[in-house]
Amino acid sequence: MQQRPSTRDRRRSILLTVLIGAAATTAIGASRFSPDATALERASNGKGSFVAVCAFDHRSYADPIVFPGQPRAAHSHDFFGNTTTDAFSTTDTLRVATKPGLETASYPGTSCNRAGDKSAYWVPTLTKGNTAYAARVMRVYYRAGIRDVPSIRPMPAGLRMIAGDHKATAPQSFDVAAWACSVDGDEIEVGEVPTCASDSPLRLRIIFPSCWNGVDLDSADHKSHMAYPVRSACPASHPVAVPKIVMGIRYRDVSGPGVSLSCGTAYCGHADFMNGWDQSALGRLVDGCIRSGYVCGDMEGPGGAIKVTGRKVPVTQTPAPSNMAPA
Repeated sequence: MQQRPSTRDRRRSILLTVLIGAAATTAIGASRFSPDATALERASNGKGSFVAVCAFDHRSYADPIVFPGQPRAAHSHDFFGNTTTDAFSTTDTLRVATKPGLETASYPGTSCNRAGDKSAYWVPTLTKGNTAYAARVMRVYYRAGIRDVPSIRPMPAGLRMIAGDHKATAPQSFDVAAWACSVDGDEIEVGEVPTCASDSPLRLRIIFPSCWNGVDLDSADHKSHMAYPVRSACPASHPVAVPKIVMGIRYRDVSGPGVSLSCGTAYCGHADFMNGWDQSALGRLVDGCIRSGYVCGDMEGPGGAIKVTGRKVPVTQTPAPSNMAPA
């Protein structure tokens, strides 16, 4: 007569089966863009990021954050990302946009290379003399802005914010706005517009705050609901960490003295952001790149991405009259 296994033997067998199954699941499920056992270790370096590359799309006097419903109340802005952005834009209109982007017809409604990114990004128009220049592309970096990387959450749906001082008459903090000549891996931030070599295009960088108060999607000044980190941590007044947005706008064929922005000076660099992301797509990138410590670049990461090189935009006579209201 065959002896039945003891209770202890059966427990050992069950435990062994569970351990083998868990190991197999981990091995099958592990991928470059899925958190694994070392995700927290990688995230601790704070280098996880992803990039959206967005072609210049259109220019207008609209500013749906500062002057909603007033088509010509703002100074001239250059718009990237959502192809329908105007003075009447809302979160809902951004999300349903279907007009093909100039460079990304594969993703209708946006000029960005990331599937699901129908956000609206805009900056003041750059001018020199009576000529307006448009950037060919804008690179939007989504990074960790705090030390506690695992606590970072995607921007909430409908979030709006502005970075930079549109009234500045002197260089701003380099943690907010700065100029440079673009040299891959070795850019020196400066407050004055530099004179750049032909192979080093002029670059304006704008950094957004990455701490949210957890309640308001906007505020009266369009800034108070957000805050910059203090010593690599979010302040108690703004406890929710979101990705740090760093916009890099590169201009060719223009630099040096005489360069100005439509807000009035070369020092008034600022930028606006309206979240039009598909929240699921944004969440996958935040989890798979930032929180997992991977540098996904502009073509890697969960979800689709296509090549965007921008287009040659002819220079135009500056359309903004001198009495344009600031935005």
